[in-house]
Amino acid sequence: MANGTEVKVLKAHLALNVRDVGRSIEFYEKMLGIAPSKVRTGYAKFDVQNPPLNLTLNRHGFNEQGALSHLGLQVASSEDVLAMRGRWAAAGLWPPPAEPVSEGPRTSVPPPGPVAPTP
Repeated sequence: MANGTEVKVLKAHLALNVRDVGRSIEFYEKMLGIAPSKVRTGYAKFDVQNPPLNLTLNRHGFNEQGALSHLGLQVASSEDVLAMRGRWAAAGLWPPPAEPVSEGPRTSVPPPGPVAPTP
């Protein structure tokens, strides 16, 4: 879609809210068989190659929102982010109720229902 071409989606992005990032890292290291590619206070990222997945763990106290933070697509460029947002806007999905923080070329839309942020 960028410049009239198809957007190249690199991998799916799944962000989970967790109470304890350290314990969650231990679990996902065992489950996925890999170490996180990035760790900082309250955050960890697993760059899974098979299946292609960008999995992030975000420290967050639980309330009615549950564990799912957001789902998204990692794309090749910032231009592709804007193209995807344009497609989502045309479908009535953009802007989301609370725009997520984006780091690098990716974008996301919170899911509908009780896990979505309240406006």
